[in-house]
Amino acid sequence: MNNLIFSSALALSIVVATLNASWAQTLERISVGALRFTSSGPLFLAKERGYFRDEDLDVEIVFFEAAPNIAVATASGELTFGVTALTAAFYNLAAENRLDIVAGQAQEKKGHVGNSILVSKREYTAGTKRLEDLFSKPFGLTQFGSPSHYQLGQLAAAHGIPMEDIQIRAFQTLPNLVSALANDQVSWAIIAPPISTQLIEKGAVVELSRYSDHSAYQFGAVFAGREVVEQQPDMIRRFLRAYKKGLKDYSVLNSGKGSEASTEARVTAAFLASYVYPDEPAERATGRILGSALYVEPDGEVDMEDITRQIGWYYDQGLIKAKPQAEELVNLDFLR
Repeated sequence: MNNLIFSSALALSIVVATLNASWAQTLERISVGALRFTSSGPLFLAKERGYFRDEDLDVEIVFFEAAPNIAVATASGELTFGVTALTAAFYNLAAENRLDIVAGQAQEKKGHVGNSILVSKREYTAGTKRLEDLFSKPFGLTQFGSPSHYQLGQLAAAHGIPMEDIQIRAFQTLPNLVSALANDQVSWAIIAPPISTQLIEKGAVVELSRYSDHSAYQFGAVFAGREVVEQQPDMIRRFLRAYKKGLKDYSVLNSGKGSEASTEARVTAAFLASYVYPDEPAERATGRILGSALYVEPDGEVDMEDITRQIGWYYDQGLIKAKPQAEELVNLDFLR
């Protein structure tokens, strides 16, 4: 009897394994470039909660260290999609008809968490405690054409400060920028959570305000190569159906933080913590997620007014070669 049970179990396991292998082979494999940031949360949720699998997609998330590299890899066909911040590199490629925005990602929106305007501890202790006083101080960023470069431009314009009057120093990578700010090579910077959160906790910097206190900003988007858009519309629709479910799940983080966060928000934050802070204790990581979740539009829409503003600013600064209309780069038909 035991041999019969064993043989039956073995046969069943073989059948299940065969079915699983056959099922896995029916999934369409695609790759998506992202940063290990809280703003990538909708993508992580859609993958781990099976929303992509439900659409017959096998999604590989490829992590990068900088948003411009994701734009380049997507335009070249190395990636199927990019889900990250919008940069001058993206707009240059999009203007060449090589990339299209197909959905929104994170936004800066008043009343919600945003990128931090940080001043070095030494500068703050010396008395620089107002944004107006910072424009005469050296500003640090990773690369010219990065999101913080654009945000600096919007703050400067609001205060009537010409960009040529601001000392800007580029450090190429985020770790280099963090080191420069901590060691007073620059006086201030605009940095996204979770990195800004860690710097504040360490006492290396002081947060003067959030960028979202000053202006709205379409921080990121989902984009694909023009060839993918033209040749694989069904796959894009399936991807975005799953991604929108991730957006909806993620949006519970926008309802409150700290003690105000709902149980559902805490569960979602705890899940994302394993992606964003894989080496941190779970409780601390969950708190950081709740404190660093940028706003998302649950339906995947984008702020077209700000996209237009971004294109104009990057063009005026000589950072992009052409000045296309926002409608030429944004194709939200796949969301419908």
